[in-house]
Amino acid sequence: MKKRLSDSLPGVRPRLFLAVLLGTAVARAADAPPPPAVTTRIEESVALPSPKAREPEPEVDAIKVRLNGEYEARQSFLTALPVAAIGPRATGRESLGQTSRLYHWLRLRGLVLVDTHWEVRAEADAPHGMLYGQELDNVAYSGSDFERIQPFRMQPRVLKLTLRGQVGEVSLGHTTTQLGMGLIDADGDQPRYFGGREFAASYERLQLLSGTADSTLRVGAAGDLLYDDGRLSLSHDDRLLRVGLSARYAPSRGSHLNLLARYEALGKKSDRAGAQAFVLDLSGSFRRKIRGHSGEVFADYEAAYRVGTVNEPTDFATGGEQTLAAAAFALRGGVALEREHDYRRYAHFVASLEWGMASGDADPTDDELHRFVMNPNHGVGLLLFSEVLRFKTARAEASLESSRGNDGARLEGLPTRGGVAGASYLNPVLLYRPDPDLTLKLGAVVATATSGVVDPSKLAATGARSNFDGGSPFGRSLGSELDFGAELSVPLSPPSALRLSVEGAVAFPGSAFDDADGHGLGTQAMTTLGAGVTF
Repeated sequence: MKKRLSDSLPGVRPRLFLAVLLGTAVARAADAPPPPAVTTRIEESVALPSPKAREPEPEVDAIKVRLNGEYEARQSFLTALPVAAIGPRATGRESLGQTSRLYHWLRLRGLVLVDTHWEVRAEADAPHGMLYGQELDNVAYSGSDFERIQPFRMQPRVLKLTLRGQVGEVSLGHTTTQLGMGLIDADGDQPRYFGGREFAASYERLQLLSGTADSTLRVGAAGDLLYDDGRLSLSHDDRLLRVGLSARYAPSRGSHLNLLARYEALGKKSDRAGAQAFVLDLSGSFRRKIRGHSGEVFADYEAAYRVGTVNEPTDFATGGEQTLAAAAFALRGGVALEREHDYRRYAHFVASLEWGMASGDADPTDDELHRFVMNPNHGVGLLLFSEVLRFKTARAEASLESSRGNDGARLEGLPTRGGVAGASYLNPVLLYRPDPDLTLKLGAVVATATSGVVDPSKLAATGARSNFDGGSPFGRSLGSELDFGAELSVPLSPPSALRLSVEGAVAFPGSAFDDADGHGLGTQAMTTLGAGVTF
């Protein structure tokens, strides 16, 4: 009987099959993608997540176009705020007159990603403004939408081109800026515990940065020409130039440190001689997981120092040349305990405490400027800074302008526009989320002036030093306030969501607001109802 080849090679077929299988496995292992690169990019905080829709990630050989944004309307009810009466013979107080207002904003965002190298970003508030409410008389620019019924205001915020590579990136165009916690530069686009957006300054900017978003160390240089900050405007022939050098060090995914050194110059205009200043800013943050628990501790910090000279009239000094030296800092720390629901990670409990300070100026008769005004978008509470001091300083500016013929100061003016100015404060906040879409909020503010509270408009009119209500300038207690609120997010078709909110505050102003007879300002209160949509 003739023997077949297969009979003489027993087990060849199974061995051949096994060899092919092993070869395929080796080939697949060789073609497996490399492990993900170590990144130092900071993850979004679970303590205070952004309500914005998540942006797409760039991909090789892909073009992505995205249009999204958010709309919100907010109805506020307020107690009538007593402010100083205005006029050559006016004394005492009168009501600001605004007890109800409805305002809105629509923020549109456009994004085009070409491959991983090109990015075009556009953003505008179109429209925004007050829909109805009592209009304000004798109030200089307060930085708010609340002075006039003007629901169709527009603000171009961003239109810039960015080119990225392995060596670094270059950006050119119109943009807002954000630095650290926002003491000096804030884009009005960061999440806040309480309150809404404020007007953000915009610039024409050229920026160079080394490395990529995942680099441990990035150094950069930027040149800015101010477009509009609400007080200075390129269209009004104000020329404010800024040139800065920066460094960002991110040793890990949970921490980073920023250092900025910048020169600023305001050009001459008519009989105004301008100003020059140097700004130093140190900011950073870190987050660490709590060992043995689902949660994290976090901290954010920023310190800023501004020094220079101002060669034109201001509201806080006299003389042909005034020296400028002002400082501010803020430190926020806390803990966020996490949960997970339907594969969504969220912080069900957050405890946060912020401590901040801005230098003040109690002597408007010398040639030294020490008052520091934090950016209004670094929001602290709902009432003391955002309402009471905002409108009291705006009323004082109107009084000063009426006495000198509407010759307002370009720099170092009285209006705080809602920012912390010449004050130190403590701001504890508690958040509780029974589920990912419902947030209950409780906060407080305790504030004290860092110098005597002197109203330059009253000093110019009467020669006497007094506060913004005509009382003693030696009372430094700004008072305290209690803030509370709730926010509900109703998920729609991703990434859309409906947002409903209610916020309230009760403020107990201190001795810094006593009048000439020693009478206090009285309790102030506000309630705001909000409805909006993210798309």
